[in-house]
Amino acid sequence: MIQRIQTVWLLFVLGLAVATFMILPVVNTIDNIWSRLNWLLCFHAAIFSLIAIFRYKNRKRQLHWCYVVVGLLCAEYIQMGLSLWFVHQSFAMEYLRFTAVFPFIALVFDSMAIRAIKKDDKLVRSLDRLR
Repeated sequence: MIQRIQTVWLLFVLGLAVATFMILPVVNTIDNIWSRLNWLLCFHAAIFSLIAIFRYKNRKRQLHWCYVVVGLLCAEYIQMGLSLWFVHQSFAMEYLRFTAVFPFIALVFDSMAIRAIKKDDKLVRSLDRLR
């Protein structure tokens, strides 16, 4: 499991997602609904990347869970943009912290894991052809 590079990339995604929702909040806001939604998206991204790590024997399922994590991370950026826009409309004080780049970095690591899974699957299929 750990000898595959996609596991390392997925561990980075897990670490960044946990750092985003546990340690460092992304958005300071008066409205708690946006904060809860952000926390929920980060939490699910962390859980699904952990599931993807332990699905190393079934590469198709692992790839599926990685795509789910990509969707959650993209939804988190959409949510951050919407929260800034709606809160700005109501003249509330809100600003992004430096941790707003963590989901983007996690998205890059997740895409690297997807590429490694596809490469691993291609290698296994080529070896099956040689048998």
